[in-house]
Amino acid sequence: MEARGAGFSAGSATELGEAWRQGDDAAFGAAGEVKRFGARVSMLRLFPVLFTLCCSMLFLVPMCLVLTIGSSKELAYFWTPWHYVVAVIPLFILAAHYIHMRSGVPNKTAVVTALVVPSLLLLVCANGQYLQATVMVERLASSDCEALQSKQELQKAWQAAYDLYMGCLKETSAAYGFDVAVLQQNFRVQDCEEYPQAAGLVGSSSSKSPYAEDWKYLRYLEENSFCSGWCQSGIQLWSNGASKDSCSIAVATVFDLYAQPHAGEVVAVMVITLIVSAMFLILVGPLLRKNGIEW
Repeated sequence: MEARGAGFSAGSATELGEAWRQGDDAAFGAAGEVKRFGARVSMLRLFPVLFTLCCSMLFLVPMCLVLTIGSSKELAYFWTPWHYVVAVIPLFILAAHYIHMRSGVPNKTAVVTALVVPSLLLLVCANGQYLQATVMVERLASSDCEALQSKQELQKAWQAAYDLYMGCLKETSAAYGFDVAVLQQNFRVQDCEEYPQAAGLVGSSSSKSPYAEDWKYLRYLEENSFCSGWCQSGIQLWSNGASKDSCSIAVATVFDLYAQPHAGEVVAVMVITLIVSAMFLILVGPLLRKNGIEW
């Protein structure tokens, strides 16, 4: 009998090898798809944290800077409390984080709100501080005491405290025989018996001076800004340390060297943030839709 080979023919072997290679290619292709899908899922899981971190870095430091400028004791007398509106910015960031954690994918409304609203709030508030600081520098540094209504009111308050102080010294001099100049070197206006009641520290509100709140501010300036007088340099009423300029000039310097440049920095950063955010929103939409994510 004719012997038949037990193995595959050459054609069958070739076909089998080709099928094997195709199977390998399909397997590798499927594995590649699985890897890409896994990477996409990993990035989606990280997105809420990464987006919240970016928003925090972008907005929380400028927010603190705007609040610090607005609450500065040297400047707070001249600010209105509108700048505290920026304190709501963390709520927008947390709301966006919550929405992204719940949805598991980037949410267009949450992303736009978390980027645009804080940027606009900081831009408007910082720009207002910058413009007001520019005006205050000019008017507070002016020798004209009527250049600003609040400046004029503070001068009246300082004059009232000065009159109380000098009256106190003269009465003490007449009663005990000490020279006024000696008393002036050793006592301040808060040492006078009339001062606690006039400043509203004791007694009823009816005996409180209408300048009591202004005196608190002027006293703080004398003790912390090393100034004296208000519109012009004068004697120190509350402090007994060294002084260089009038307190009006001291406050103008804080506006000029602290409030104005820092507010300008926030304005510049927020303008750049809005531009970059707009570019990001324009470019990211097609990319997300291409990967099957609704945007």
